[in-house]
Amino acid sequence: MHNFGYRALTTHLKNFKINRRNWVFTMVSTLDYLFYESTSTAEGEAVPIKYEVIVDQVVEVLKSNPGFKLYVTGHSLGVLSSLFAFMASSRDDIPKPVTCVSVASPYVGDKRYRTAFRLSERRGNLRHLRLAN
Repeated sequence: MHNFGYRALTTHLKNFKINRRNWVFTMVSTLDYLFYESTSTAEGEAVPIKYEVIVDQVVEVLKSNPGFKLYVTGHSLGVLSSLFAFMASSRDDIPKPVTCVSVASPYVGDKRYRTAFRLSERRGNLRHLRLAN
């Protein structure tokens, strides 16, 4: 998995002082849940990261439906949709462009992430529409 500023994002969020602490905690916990591998089950088996489980299912659906493309949407915690779309757009087995529509989501990542995200957009691998109120 590529690290395009995820740690910087989670560190920033953990230190971000707002009245909606539960929202920040939920977001960081969800990012950890989706993008970091659990060490093992009680039986000692490795647990795949949820992103890989989800993207493998998406790839299977796309393979069985030639001509379909991936559209990802998200609201508020739309940061997850942006991250998912960005990472999916870097895979060779997902048709391009991957389109992401995020509503009321915070900005994601640091300068390295932004640079990589914009490069993916310029190459035609990713389209992102961020709606903010």
